[in-house]
Amino acid sequence: MPNVVWNRELLYVGGILARIAYQLEMDSIHKAWETNTEVFKYASQELPEELRSSLINKAIHALKFFSYRHSTPSAEVSILLENAFFRCSPTNSFPLISTLGVRPASQIRLPEASFSFLKQLPLVPAELVAENMVLSLQSKGIIRTISFEDVLAELRSRPLPEMDMIACMKWWISFYDSKNASHLAPVRIQLLNAAVLGLSGPNEDRIIPLHTIQSFLNQRSLNGVPLEGPLPCHLFPFAITKHFSPDDLKRAFSWVDLTILDWLSNITDPKVAQADPVYDIQVSPQWSEKVLFFIARNWGHGLSATMKQQIIGLLKDKTCIPTSDGMKLPNESYFPSVNIFHDMSVVKFPSGTPIKGQMEKLLHELDVRNHVELQIIFTRWAVL
Repeated sequence: MPNVVWNRELLYVGGILARIAYQLEMDSIHKAWETNTEVFKYASQELPEELRSSLINKAIHALKFFSYRHSTPSAEVSILLENAFFRCSPTNSFPLISTLGVRPASQIRLPEASFSFLKQLPLVPAELVAENMVLSLQSKGIIRTISFEDVLAELRSRPLPEMDMIACMKWWISFYDSKNASHLAPVRIQLLNAAVLGLSGPNEDRIIPLHTIQSFLNQRSLNGVPLEGPLPCHLFPFAITKHFSPDDLKRAFSWVDLTILDWLSNITDPKVAQADPVYDIQVSPQWSEKVLFFIARNWGHGLSATMKQQIIGLLKDKTCIPTSDGMKLPNESYFPSVNIFHDMSVVKFPSGTPIKGQMEKLLHELDVRNHVELQIIFTRWAVL
């Protein structure tokens, strides 16, 4: 009996020594990873893939070397060694290689393709997923699958660039569709409060919190909106929403279609219009022409009588009609067909496009004049 106890104690010591050797190897890899990361970060570069792969392979070799398998003739030998190997220090602090270097196993998650936007979350390298050690840690609940809390932690830590945001939205739509949506409203609020889009480019650097978004551009219901002009701050960028169906955006994010009235209210807002004369409907005939033709194109496509009246109400007191005598109010402008005096303010678009069809109907609705009042004619003749 004493020999049995002695042998068990020796095996326990052997497990501890193995853990020390493993720990030293992982400490060495961790130091090399962090040191080189700092060096390349100083030069505004990422850790080279060749060096990264070399360190991961070195860690994988160590992990495989210290992985315990069934022993014969007595299975107790491997069990005692493995128990000592793990229990000599807290299991959740067990060092393991991840896609971001050596981390405590409790901080590492199993990889899932749908979470490609999580760039700061340590994952088990694909080469290790099926290894006995990883499977053992997974069965112990130390290595876990990616959770919603992991997603929120990353979203709160950095703005997502365009491609990461697309991946995040695809994941959420898939997640939303797979669950009982009636219970997901509070979860969606957490997601929208955490997620931030970061846009960068030669002409644009913007941060857009998703909780500020209310609408998206549905090209099926809004045909040809001029995207180069000012857009409402509550509109999510079309470069991203074009990758999704309108039904998915409405269902999973509770966003609504941008309407002509929303868009027109934005561009006619004095603060927006005065920010750039090029996109001021009362100053730029070129921009005014684009706006009017866009409205005319959609005038006969499902606009309610109420919305039409609201659009007319926004435009009737604006000098938004390009004429031969500059920008004029609609009721100060005339159709070309009634040009009986050479100095009349006749509608004249910079492109020379003739007035017909829906544009003619729109101008009529705006009270552009199609005849000259008799009093004006009498006054002119009296002067002559």
